[in-house]
Amino acid sequence: MLPARGLVQLPNTCPQNRRCYAHIRLLTQVRAGAWNAAGFEGKLYRPGARVSAGELGDNPILLECAGPQGNPHHGRPRLTLWILWRWEGEWREIARALSPDWSWALILREPAIRALRPATAENAGVDPHQRGRELTDELLRDIDTALLPELPEVRTLVWTSIYDQMAGRIVA
Repeated sequence: MLPARGLVQLPNTCPQNRRCYAHIRLLTQVRAGAWNAAGFEGKLYRPGARVSAGELGDNPILLECAGPQGNPHHGRPRLTLWILWRWEGEWREIARALSPDWSWALILREPAIRALRPATAENAGVDPHQRGRELTDELLRDIDTALLPELPEVRTLVWTSIYDQMAGRIVA
């Protein structure tokens, strides 16, 4: 919960990056269908700025461009660090990406969209870890039930296929 009044200091992951391209965006919207790094909307701030709690709103989600990382190498682009933050009594990292170009947006777009969704009565107070374990157990029981009458060779092929497809879905 944000303080009722007063100032909140924004993250400043890489204070040595004082160039104009290090910034923080207080996200108001992220468009799922946007091309490349477009679609991340909101007000811009300097890293480490102090902002009134009221200006941050009820569910502040920040996108920090912490700037290029490491020393430049001849002919190789430096990787830029991007971090997605949520306020939980302090700034907590949701996700990060290290990228030489706009591909960071492909990694951070979906987590940002999820983070901006308001809590509903359905998901308020739900422990994601506990719910994840429950749902996993349910799915595995359903698979076991469906495979029980099948030949061992069929079960082996199904489990192999699930294994292969899961890796692809995790990456996607």
